[in-house]
Amino acid sequence: MQTRGTTGAPQNIFGVVTGSASALQFPDEPAIQAKIQARAGNISVASIGNAVNNVVFEIEAGEVTDWFEIDNLSELWYSNPSGTADALVWWVER
Repeated sequence: MQTRGTTGAPQNIFGVVTGSASALQFPDEPAIQAKIQARAGNISVASIGNAVNNVVFEIEAGEVTDWFEIDNLSELWYSNPSGTADALVWWVER
């Protein structure tokens, strides 16, 4: 688990990944915790897992996860059947 900067205040990093019919890895972002949200306009359910073929949970349009602990966002993979029509927003605190 990482520690916060010298001030102790969290750093918040945000990003967007475009959907993909084949599984892709989230970006390399060190973290203490993270949240993921499926954009409200998405047309399909996104699958998120800890390996290419290991779906841990699915997230529908407009849904957002609770905060979860993770050392690096790249530990997760995502995919969705609509391909690039959908997007996931991620929020990392470190």
